[in-house]
Amino acid sequence: SDSWKVLLPRPDRIQQRVASLYAPPTAADDLVAAEGARIQVLNGTYRQQLAKIGADQLHWYGLNIVETGLADHPDYKHTQIIVYNEYPLALEYLVQLLKVAPERIHYQLDPNRPPDAVPADLVVILGEDYDPCH
Repeated sequence: SDSWKVLLPRPDRIQQRVASLYAPPTAADDLVAAEGARIQVLNGTYRQQLAKIGADQLHWYGLNIVETGLADHPDYKHTQIIVYNEYPLALEYLVQLLKVAPERIHYQLDPNRPPDAVPADLVVILGEDYDPCH
């Protein structure tokens, strides 16, 4: 027999989501912003404008996005984070927001490297697993 599926809105969820859009920053957001990590967001997929979309989302959460662009190749399956300079609060926030597994965090720390020698303190490479709707 044929069956129909109907999607019904959940007013309680809609109200929560709308309220969160207008909510003031939390103390955690303020601490992350005060830390001041420079973050570059790169598109590691074939999906158009993904870096810009991701950067806008992260900026909404108070992160300091300094640049967007394309990754070295467009077939990253999973989102990665490259850590050039240690900013633990920003890193933890990125991991939570983007659901990045620990093995996808790559540390390239060099205490002798001048801060300006890298494009950003943290580089996010968005992979196919990145869903801007969550």
